[in-house]
Amino acid sequence: MPEAIEFGKQLYEGLRCDSCHEVAAQGINVPPPLDYAGSQFRTEWLLAYLQAPHRRRWQDDGMRPIARMPDFLLSENEIRALTTYLASLVDTSLFKTPPPAFLASDPDKVLDGKEIYEEYACSGCHTIAGDGGKVGPDLTHAGSRLQPEY
Repeated sequence: MPEAIEFGKQLYEGLRCDSCHEVAAQGINVPPPLDYAGSQFRTEWLLAYLQAPHRRRWQDDGMRPIARMPDFLLSENEIRALTTYLASLVDTSLFKTPPPAFLASDPDKVLDGKEIYEEYACSGCHTIAGDGGKVGPDLTHAGSRLQPEY
C-alpha cells in the first residue's frame, strides 16, 4: 500500500493536478481542492470517476464550463494508485466520524436536511433530481459520491 500511495503521489504531481485543484481557489466552476479528498469522496467513486472522467458542472444551461477534467488515459494500475493516494488525504480535524446512529437512514434527518437545503436556497446553485441551478455540482447522487462525514 505505501508503494501505491507514493506512486499515486508521483502521478498527482507529474500530472500537475494541483494546478486546477488548488486549495485556495474559489468561485463558480472551480474544481474542488483535493488536499482532503479521502475525507470528502468515497474511494469507489474516485476510482470510477478516474476510469471515465466526465463533466461535473455546467457554466449555464447547455454551456460547458471553462475548466473541465481531462481524460489522462491512465492505465488501470495508475488509476488505482492515484485513487489510493487521494483516499489517503484525510483531515480528521475538519471531519469527525459521526456516530453509527447518524449514518443510519433516519426519515427525520432527511427532513432536517431538506429544510436546511430550502432555508439556505441551495437550489439556486445545486440540482436535485433535475430541479435547481446548474452552477454547483448536482447533488442527486451525492450520497454515492461523498463520504457521510463530509
